[in-house]
Amino acid sequence: DRRKVIVAGNIGTPLSSVVGRITKRTVLVLEISSFQLENVESFHPYVAIILNITPDHMDRHRTMSKYIQAKANILKKQTKKDFCILNADDNRCKILGKKAKSQIIFFSSKRALPKGVFVEGRRIVSNLDSRTKVPSDRGELLVEHLRIPGPHNLENALVAIAVGNIFGISRSKIGEAIEAFPGIEHRLEIVREIDGRRFINDSKATNVDACKKALETFSAPIILIMGGYDKGAPYKPLANLVREKVAALVLLGEATPRIEKELIGSAAI
Repeated sequence: DRRKVIVAGNIGTPLSSVVGRITKRTVLVLEISSFQLENVESFHPYVAIILNITPDHMDRHRTMSKYIQAKANILKKQTKKDFCILNADDNRCKILGKKAKSQIIFFSSKRALPKGVFVEGRRIVSNLDSRTKVPSDRGELLVEHLRIPGPHNLENALVAIAVGNIFGISRSKIGEAIEAFPGIEHRLEIVREIDGRRFINDSKATNVDACKKALETFSAPIILIMGGYDKGAPYKPLANLVREKVAALVLLGEATPRIEKELIGSAAI
């Protein structure tokens, strides 16, 4: 049962540019920002996904409460026929789940769940129906089978498994796709390796939590280039991780003075 899938949304291809290609059979995969969700009235996703809620866009929303309220609008028009996929390891996500009218599916990269998609030992498990294992060409799907690095990408894979289950995709096809996925540009993208030094492009990491997850992925001494536009979130939560993993910081752009002030002493700048 093949379905046409279109990826669009916040950054990249705007939804307005693909409207003419949408039919009743089309599956739309959309990234929706908190800016776009602020004033939605009729937006009604069949599947809503909130991966995590961490401070972002404080320059616009001013408070975490207002930011969370904007995010929560993705659930506003959902009914019991719809689905909401939430992070069981994120307390703010769990709170939103209590208010949702849709069917909740939780995922966790840290613990087994009574029902959901999770990691148990090294196995990736889905117990949303009578089956539990996600099969792969090597027997069952394990964390190390993923080609994309990082704890956040493991969470992304768990969510993809949940979505595949909702749309009735076979477990074997899900496992095959997860194992084959090579990642996309600007997200921990390996650009080149020269004399044993890897150059990695993670320019889509545009907030503090995304930077944190990228640093958690690597153990080697890191030369970290960061900066750009200051969105108002604190940088101090990065201090311990920078001290542990970063050999030198290269700061660029408007955010430079704040980053330097909050991370001074954590690494050479």
